[in-house]
This record gives sequence, structure tokens and C-alpha cells, in this order.
Amino acid sequence: MFSDYKVEVVECYKKMRDKGSLSLNLMSPTPAKLKNECLIVFQSGRTKSDIAILRQFFGHREDETDYARAIKTIETDKLRPLVNFLKEQTSDTDDKNIELLSWLIDFSPRPYRYGVEDAKDTLAIDKKEEQVFAEISDLNKHEKNTIGGGSRFSYQKESILGPPIISSNTDSPVTHWYQKKRNVLSGLALVVFALLLSFNNYLKPKTLFGTKGKESSCMYWASDHYVSANCDEKVPNVNIIALDSSELNHFKKITRPDTLILADINKVWYSKINKVVEFYTAPGHHPEHPDKQLKPLSKYMFLKYVVKARDGAK
Repeated sequence: MFSDYKVEVVECYKKMRDKGSLSLNLMSPTPAKLKNECLIVFQSGRTKSDIAILRQFFGHREDETDYARAIKTIETDKLRPLVNFLKEQTSDTDDKNIELLSWLIDFSPRPYRYGVEDAKDTLAIDKKEEQVFAEISDLNKHEKNTIGGGSRFSYQKESILGPPIISSNTDSPVTHWYQKKRNVLSGLALVVFALLLSFNNYLKPKTLFGTKGKESSCMYWASDHYVSANCDEKVPNVNIIALDSSELNHFKKITRPDTLILADINKVWYSKINKVVEFYTAPGHHPEHPDKQLKPLSKYMFLKYVVKARDGAK
């Protein structure tokens, strides 16, 4: 998202300013100083991506060399919003001002491209990333050898009749007969169970199993998972919503993000609200902010909020 890109550009500017690695024009910016800096940076070299930034701020020019003239003739007041933002006199500024700042401080990568989140962190991690991924890859291989691989948050449906049948290596006719008989019985049991469930729903509100009263056809969020509830139940400080069996059974907050591994990329979902990042086991909306859609865990988010956090905790 551009909001994340904006934060990274501004943080880069502040770090360079605190280290004293910026030009004098950028250390204590004014509209006139920014104008001079634009001309200096333009004359030092440019790329196609920089032309895209200049076009956005100074307008389209048929000849790229005309941008020097455009910089010289621009009204200095057009640079004042960026100056006010850098001096923290305003809390926000236009996107084109952020892009111009990225060009002035040689921020990489630039300009912002929709859907590309991880370029900056990939460059920053450099060799350390390769080491981290090698370690995680070894751990992931060990997991696959021990538990059959896959994400620890991927769900496997288990038979209601118990653990799976372990096949025998022997070719005994008795063994084959026993397995066939057990498979037939298992199939019949599944059919009977399905019929019982259907019949039970038909008999509402009195159920086949003798339960009386209202069904638990609603649910509410309890810290890290959903809990079923009666729709007219009164629970303090919670929002009772219609029951979704999939979310009730599979949607949970991951309270230990440090346990996430490389294989969980695109199999775990996250939210970032007010700079707080949370991870969940299934897609959907944030349980406490239903207007916020969860996003699949990307490589960028894994490196920044899992690997880096894990390294910082050591």
C-alpha cells in the first residue's frame, strides 16, 4: 500500500537527516532550497523512473531536457506543502510530494508500484536474508520429514470414525477381507450419520438428541477465536453475529507469530491497523474491525514482522 511506502520514504529521510548525510538544502529545507536541490539532482543524472516522478510533479514535457527549465520556472510556493510536512507542521501531504522526496533522497526502489511491497526490504536484508532463508528451509524440510510437510495451519479433515486405517504390507486374504469389510462399514456409518444430521435439522426446535430451547446460531469473538452463542444471549462488550461454521472452527488469531515458517507465506493472513500487525489462520475480515479485509502473508511481511521481530527478540 502507498501508505506503507510513504512511511518508509519519510523514515529514510529522517534517518539520513539525523546522520547528517543529506545536502544542506535538505537538512533545513525551504521552498527555495528544495527548488535548488531539484535542479542539482536533475543535472546529476536521471532514469526513466525518475522522469515518471518529475512528470507527476512538474507536468508532462515533450523533451526530457525541458524538465530543467520547468524546475527553474516553477513557483517556489508549490514546494511549500512538502517543506511544511518535513518540518512536521502538517501531518500529511500529497502523494506526488512523497514521490518527489524519494527522488531527492535517492530512495530505492522508486517510484511506488501498486502490488510491489517487498522491494525495499529485500534490498535491505541482503546477505542476511539468504542465511535466514537457508535456516528456515532446513527447518521446513525437517518438518516435512517428521509430520508430512505443509503449513502447520493447514487443516486436514479427520474421519469421524477415528484414525486412518494403516495398510499392511502382507498379502494375506484375511487382511484384504477385513479391510474391505471395514471400508464398507465406514461408508455406511457416514451415510447414517449424514441422515441423522438432516433429520435433526428437520425437527427444529426440538432436536433428535433431546436438546430443548434455542439453537446456538450466532457467535462472538473472544480474544483469539470465535465462540458459539444464542442470538439473544447477552455478553458484555462483544458483538454477537450470525454463526459461520467455517470461521467458528478454523478462524483463529495466531498468538505466537514467532512460530511462523517460510511455508506459511500465502497460507496465513494478516492485518495492519494503527501500526499493529496481527496474524490469522484463515482469510476474511478482521474480527474487531469488520471493515478491514485480511491479506495473505507476503514475503515482505514475513521478513519484516516475523523474521526481524524474531531476530530482535534474541
